Parts: sequence; structure tokens; C-alpha cells
Amino acid sequence: MKRICLSLCHPPVRLLAMVAGALLCSAFPVMAAPPADNLREEGQAIDAREQLRQQTRERVLQQQNAPQANEHLPRPDSRLPGYPASEQPCFTINQIVLTGDEASRFQWALDAAADATGRCLGGQGIVLVINKVQNAILAKGYVTTRVMAQEQDLTKGVLTLTLQPGRISRIRFDEPVSWRGRLWNAIPASSGEILNLRDIEQGAGKLQAGAQCQCRH
Repeated sequence: MKRICLSLCHPPVRLLAMVAGALLCSAFPVMAAPPADNLREEGQAIDAREQLRQQTRERVLQQQNAPQANEHLPRPDSRLPGYPASEQPCFTINQIVLTGDEASRFQWALDAAADATGRCLGGQGIVLVINKVQNAILAKGYVTTRVMAQEQDLTKGVLTLTLQPGRISRIRFDEPVSWRGRLWNAIPASSGEILNLRDIEQGAGKLQAGAQCQCRH
């Protein structure tokens, strides 16, 4: 059986998809209260935002530095923890949206995190949302497509995730083969398409079957 080598164009495996509420740039309105109370409340709000920002940075670094057995073929984690009961600070998430290149093809993955709607989530909770959506995509064979979160204002109740699809750069055989042996039509993928491991495995099976058939002739 001929081996197929794939050159992949995929985004770096950085689950900076874990950028939670780190991202809060909104200013809190000044209340008509005594100046001392007003300054105290504003200071507490700033401290809360900075605390969440720092927690998120630490989680991102932990994810990036964690060893991975095979960064090109990650496996979905079916044993994800539950949402933290009481994170502080946290932000009520009323809607989760997925944007980015080819995001329209992956809207179904948001169903995996539907249980986050209406919850008050902090850094850990938002990381869990991202992991649930990522795992749903991995389970369908899109092993080089990544989900992450960019900086955003979570006080509006909307968590926006960004999709980065992993594409095939080219498909080549590691040994010279005849045109019959190539059976290009057996591989339901081509350069520039989003890589799906299931399609590659299906094509490899057809190539093997074709090679066995040639041997019998």
C-alpha cells in the first residue's frame, strides 16, 4: 500500500482560545454618589477586570506549555469537567457566536456548549466553553481546525469564538506510482480544502483496495 503524505496549512496549536473575559475595555458609568464611594467602586471594578485578565494569561501559558503527544492529531477529551459553581469575577453569557473563515460550516459545533447560555462565567468557564466547541469539531475529523477567543467586551453578554480552519497544502505519494495506482479520485480532498481525517482514511482504504485488485489481475 502506498503511503500518502499530507502537507498541512493549519493554524498553530495555541489554545489561546482560552482568552476569557480578559478582554474588558468598557468603562463603568460614574454614579451620582459621594466622591470617595465612587472612587472605591471604580477601583474595585478595575481590580476585578485586572484579576480576570491575569488569570486568563496564566491559563493560556499553561495550555501552551503543556506537553502534547501529537499536536497534529489531538483527541477530543470526553471527560471535561463541569462549570465552576462560583467564579469571581464572572460575566453572564447570553449568547455564543462563532466567526472566522468558513465559520458558517461549523455552526453546529456551538450546540456542544449550549449549556453555557445564561451562566455567569469567569476564566475557567470560558475555557470550558472553548474546549467543548473544539472537541465537537475534532470528533468530526477536523483535526487541524482550531477554536479560540479574541479580545472582546463580555459585559454585553456575548462570547465570540473565532474559527481557524486547517487546510491541506498538497497531497503527494512518498514513492513513484503509476497513474492507475494513484487513483486520485479515491481521495475526497484536494489542496486548499479543510482537512478532514475521515476523508483521508476513506481515501487510503480505497487506494489499498485498488492495489489489491491490481495484484489479482
